[in-house]
Amino acid sequence: MSHARIATAIFLIVTALLLAFHGQRMVLTNDEGIVLESAQRMAAGGRIYVDFFGYMSPGSYWLQELVFRLFGFALWTGRLIVILDFSLQCALVYWLVARLVDKSPTAIRRGKYALRAIEAMSFDQAIAYTEGQIALLAMTDDAREGLASFNEKRKPRWTGR
Repeated sequence: MSHARIATAIFLIVTALLLAFHGQRMVLTNDEGIVLESAQRMAAGGRIYVDFFGYMSPGSYWLQELVFRLFGFALWTGRLIVILDFSLQCALVYWLVARLVDKSPTAIRRGKYALRAIEAMSFDQAIAYTEGQIALLAMTDDAREGLASFNEKRKPRWTGR
């Protein structure tokens, strides 16, 4: 199964679970009403910053207003945007990690080391340092394996060296 399909399944499962266990429950949050009350006023014809003041960017209110217009006013529709956002974040974290774990551990390790090292350098120093690190990385067993696997059209077998 592809990483995209698994990420989609994670999104759908997390969404379903959150809607089932969180969508209709009383949860004590202190800022849930800020967007919901304003979006409800907008769905009734009010205009943000004309008829009332909004504390957040108008996109938050417009998106919630759209959900209210599509699905009506209910506790679960008030939480739908947050639930979908959280579900999307879960799926994207899986997708990103899945894309990283099949890469060369040597390249990831050297890349992380280089990023930490160039933080304190000027731009010119960082470029020179990075070029040197790329040359060092090209001499590793993983670099040779990466080229060989590409030429032979097979999955690489990383050694971490």
